[in-house]
Formats: sequence, structure tokens, C-alpha cells
Amino acid sequence: CVADSLFSKPKAGKNHENIFTIIYVGGLHLNRWKSLLDVSAAIEKINKDEERAILKIYCPVGDIELYSNHFSKFNSTKFEGSLSSSEVSSKLGTATVLLYLESFEPNVIKFTKFSLSTTIPQYMAAGKTILAYGSKSLASIQQILIAKAGEVVVENKIGAIEQKINFLLDNPDLLFSY
Repeated sequence: CVADSLFSKPKAGKNHENIFTIIYVGGLHLNRWKSLLDVSAAIEKINKDEERAILKIYCPVGDIELYSNHFSKFNSTKFEGSLSSSEVSSKLGTATVLLYLESFEPNVIKFTKFSLSTTIPQYMAAGKTILAYGSKSLASIQQILIAKAGEVVVENKIGAIEQKINFLLDNPDLLFSY
């Protein structure tokens, strides 16, 4: 459970430069980093002519050491470091959208199929729209759909995640309707 004191009233999540801020908090194990690569590539395409969105990643230091080099070609993806549990709720409050993702790899899906991530209640408590990217067969993805907590992309395609981010960029009034 998430403590009542951590629940927030939704607030605008654009920074001082009016950039759409997507935040991911969590581990990159179980090949989540590969799904995160798709999101980074989609944001780069969206920002081709003008910077409209950035992705900020908060993950364990070991994950930064293992995976950040795969993201070096993406100008709009920033590894922001690791967070203590007491820092998470305030950091989530700075987002426009919170990113939840899982691997699309069949062997990983088999392993995570019935798991419900503790990240989801934290994200919901933040009062922000969740953008989820993962297989529709996963319980965590289903929970976001059932709760109507955000937008879900169940196709393992960069174009599909790009389309959904563009949809959110073009429909900012929807961000607080979930």
C-alpha cells in the first residue's frame, strides 16, 4: 500500500521551458532497458524538428552502469541517478507523464505475467497519467487498463509508442482525466 500522505493532487508537469517530461522510476533488469530504448527512440523522432519531450530515468546505480551506454545516442533521454524511497513521491510530482514498462520478450513475459509492480500504486498516488508499454498479457498492464490510470501501448513497435506520446502531447487536457 501507499501511505495516504504520499497521494498528490495532480499538477501541471511541464518544466520551465514548457517541455513534456516523461519520468521512469524503477529497475532496468528483466530486459526493461530494451523497452526503454524504444521509448527513447520514439522521443527522438518526436523531437526531430523541435524539442517537445524529454525522458528522465531514475534507476539503481548498477543499472546506470550496465545500460546507460545504450542510450548515449539519444539527446532527449537523461539518466538522473538513483532515488531513495523518501525521494520518489516528490520526483514523481515533477512529471507530465509517468512511464511504466515491461519487456516484450516471451521468456520474460512468462516470468512476469502475474506480477503486480509496486511502482503502479506509487504512480497512481502521484496523480499523474501513466504511459504503459508492455504486453497485454501482463497483470501489471491489465491493472493500468482496468484502473483507467493512463494510456497503454501493447504493440512492440517504436511507431506505436511514438503515436501514443504524440497523442498525449496533442491532447494535454486528457492528462488529468484518468
